[in-house]
Amino acid sequence: MFRFTVDNIKKVLKLNEGFEDSTYYSAKNFTEQNDYRIHNGKLLMRRRGKTSWSDSRFDKDYECDIDQTRRFLRARKDQLKLPEE
Repeated sequence: MFRFTVDNIKKVLKLNEGFEDSTYYSAKNFTEQNDYRIHNGKLLMRRRGKTSWSDSRFDKDYECDIDQTRRFLRARKDQLKLPEE
């Protein structure tokens, strides 16, 4: 079993430079699309969407923290290159 320690996360991000993925969520009064990209050893996220309020559109870019990065990598471990243990 591969453990996503801080050192292993750095290795995985380096091995998977340029990897991209998206998620989409839609409910009655809310839609959201998250676009993820690994760039320069960091996981970047663009979050776009809208709610039912008239001025509620949003479009923001973030650098994911270590916990968000760990969850992202765990969910996609079958799609990513992992370092040899």
